[in-house]
Amino acid sequence: MKSLFLKLIGPAPIKEPVHVTRDALSEIRKLAERRGLLMLLHKRLTENIAVIEPKEEVERFIEETRPLRYVTIARSIRQENVGKEILRLLGRAGIPAVVLKGNSIARNLYGDPYCRSSSDIDLLIRRSDVIPADAALRGIGCLRDDPLPLMFWLNRVHHAVYVYPDTRDLIEIHWDFGIPSYFRLASDDIWAEVVFDASGNPGFSMEMDVIQLLIHHHMHAFRELKILVDILWALHKYDSRMDWNAFAGRLRKLGLLKTAMITLAQINSVWKDIGGEMDCIKTLGQAFRYMRCGLPGYLLSYFRMEIEREYCFQSNGDKFMSRFALDGAATVCLSFLKSFFPMPDDIKALYRDRRGWALPFNYSRFITWRLTEWRK
Repeated sequence: MKSLFLKLIGPAPIKEPVHVTRDALSEIRKLAERRGLLMLLHKRLTENIAVIEPKEEVERFIEETRPLRYVTIARSIRQENVGKEILRLLGRAGIPAVVLKGNSIARNLYGDPYCRSSSDIDLLIRRSDVIPADAALRGIGCLRDDPLPLMFWLNRVHHAVYVYPDTRDLIEIHWDFGIPSYFRLASDDIWAEVVFDASGNPGFSMEMDVIQLLIHHHMHAFRELKILVDILWALHKYDSRMDWNAFAGRLRKLGLLKTAMITLAQINSVWKDIGGEMDCIKTLGQAFRYMRCGLPGYLLSYFRMEIEREYCFQSNGDKFMSRFALDGAATVCLSFLKSFFPMPDDIKALYRDRRGWALPFNYSRFITWRLTEWRK
């Protein structure tokens, strides 16, 4: 069942006949639902129905899951419309924005905007536009779901979440792909690789697409099979279109080597033979060895992807261990230091207290709060 599931959600064409049973499809459906991959499974079964036997069982599965696809399509269309409204709002305020993840990933990687569900609407803006974007969103009744001051988060996280008043959809306004201090990727670097398709829709270069997905995987502590599948499909799509040796050098400059190595190890572990089928995986592996990049065994063991295991979403243990997946001891130490000792301006913004003499007291309040949060 597991191998069949992995074959069905993978990007490789299914050429040889595949036999399924009703029980196997039932178990696969449960696994796909838990991992947010049911619509991708529906798409792949529909496309490959000619080589999957018995055909009647596949048709039954497709028919049973069709209503869920309609629900996904309806939600995705609503999210697209809300996203377009926010893009128009930001455009009127002179703030350029690009759609991230969700339908954008599904359309680009899978060729179907409705085969990948998303719980929110993700938009990227420049870091310098965060405050005017906040004012524009509040002007139409969008409220942040976080009570802490936005200026406190600006140097510490990568997005702010708003609730759209009419539909209650969540809107994530990103100014970075990940925690700013984790990787050497500035907002301007990201925007330098915004490209436009034939219809004039903005997106990212192939390299930045993969970088975004790798950082996204790190931000979710390497636990989301759905993100790993996104990366696998991206590697498959760009396999013969990118200079992967040059890309390995770029990953080193950005501080993404450990993240990339953990990700490739997960792909090779889950899809056993994929490394021999895709040139990019072989080339990146060789490049990492040439650069003498090592990965501690405890990280490979801790972040081993077990597709049937239930994970606690962003547990404190996972967030703690993911910091050791950052490149360089200095970056790892800084990630912990900034958790407990933000910049003075961040503390002043958090407690809305600009008095310098009050900083020691406010720092002690903040450290107490952080320790309490980490113990949960």
